[in-house]
Order: sequence, then structure tokens, then C-alpha cells
Amino acid sequence: MSFLTSLGYFLLDVGIALIPFVIVLWVYKLIVQGRYRGSGVSLDRELSAAENPAVNLLMVGLLFGLMLAFRGMAFPEELPLKDRILQIALYSAVVIALQLVAQVLTDKIILRRFNDVKQVFGQQNTSVACVKAAIAIATGQMVAAATGGNVHLLGQALIWFVVGQAALVLLSVFYQWITPYDIQKELEKKNLAAGFGFSGMVIAGGIVVSRAISGGKTTDWGAELLSVAMFVLAIALVALIMRFLFDWIVLPKVSLNREIAEQRNVGVGLIEAAAFILPAMYIVNVI
Repeated sequence: MSFLTSLGYFLLDVGIALIPFVIVLWVYKLIVQGRYRGSGVSLDRELSAAENPAVNLLMVGLLFGLMLAFRGMAFPEELPLKDRILQIALYSAVVIALQLVAQVLTDKIILRRFNDVKQVFGQQNTSVACVKAAIAIATGQMVAAATGGNVHLLGQALIWFVVGQAALVLLSVFYQWITPYDIQKELEKKNLAAGFGFSGMVIAGGIVVSRAISGGKTTDWGAELLSVAMFVLAIALVALIMRFLFDWIVLPKVSLNREIAEQRNVGVGLIEAAAFILPAMYIVNVI
């Protein structure tokens, strides 16, 4: 009987924990629908009837980004239910707003040379959708790290959000510098191999910036910003080294750049993404 009682309380706790998250997912979808409806497209139609894989990929990335941001939400056990609900609502509103702002910044700065709505919804461009999904995932990681599980630090999180987005922009510029082909043109040409490689760089950037951001209240902004700069520099150097090693060791008889830009080798693009993400995960665990 005691086991069944414990199981019952456990399932009750799980249900209570899921209720606000399900509500937030529903609200988030409505907001995303509203945003794209203003551009003359229907999210529901593209997800179902049109069978647009680019939209499905984008939506999955947005939902993953939202879920990762929720990892930062934590409340004391003794917090009254009413206060907990209010803080969940506040945290959710800020997270959703930051994810939407990150997507707008991506469109205006990182993918500024073409219209992302036309590419994803009209052209069914999975390469562009992949990059936008990666931005959402990286943003979710950084928002969770910035709040440190404390909803009272949302003001501080806004500052770290700006810092994190700036870091992603710098890394995108650096990625273009280390690749001889024009990444924007390749994305526009629906080169999924290029989209995977670029997305790997973005996600790796989100991982290392999240590690650099303090998990609690920031008291020394100079030291914190220096830490972020050092981690961003570290992932940039890792990207440069891994690209060289990839050509030298993994693909000694072919050119990495040729496989991605000319052959559009999706497998090579995936391995390049892994070559960025896996070292980033290693760095944050040993430094």
C-alpha cells in the first residue's frame, strides 16, 4: 500500500508539473501562429496539409528551445501555489518574448540577405529552417543559464540575452570567415549540408556561452563578460582546429569545402556539426 501511495503522489506531482508547461506550449504555438499569419502564411496548414518539412523542422527547434529555457525555472518547495503560478506565468512570458526576439534578430542580422518566411514557408528551405532551429536551441540554453533557476533574476537575464545574441552573431561572422564558400548563398540554394555545419557552430556557441554565464546573481560584470569572451574565443579556435583536422584526418582524399558546397554531402555536413558540438560539450565539462 505504501508503494501505491508513493506512486500516486509521484504521478500527481508529475501531472501538476506538466500542466503549466502544456499551457505554455499551447500559448507559444498561438503566438508563433500569429507572428507568421501576419506574413500571410498559415502555420497549421504548412504543418499538416502542405507537408512542408522546413516548417516542421523550424517548429521542432522552437519547441526544443522553449523546453531548454524551462530548465532554468526552479522554485522553493515552500512557495505557495498562487505565487508559483504567477512566477511561472512571468517566466514563461519572458522566455517566449526572448525566443521571438532571437528569431527576429536572426532574420535581420545573421540571415539578412533573404526573406526567411519566403524561404521556409514558400520555398520549403530546410537549410534555413535548420539554422533558425539552431538559434532557438542556443537561445534556450543561454536563457536557462542566465536565470540560474531564479525568476527574480529575469532583469539580469535580459542583459545576458543581449550578450549571448551578440556572441552568436560574432560566431556566425567567424564561421563565414573560415569557410571559402558563401554560407548565405548556400543556405538560399537549399544546401542542407551547409545548413547542418552552420547550425552545429551555432549550437556549440550556445553551449559554451551558457557555461560562461553565471548561474546566480552577477556581482562582477567585468569578470563575467571576460569569461564569456574567453569561452567564445575557445569555441572559435576549436572550430578552426576541427575543420583543419577534419580535412587532414577524416577526409584526407577529398575536400571538406568541396563536399559541402559542391557535392552537398549531407553526411559530411552532419559530421562537421558534430565536430563543433562534441568538443564544445567536452570544453564545458573540463574548464
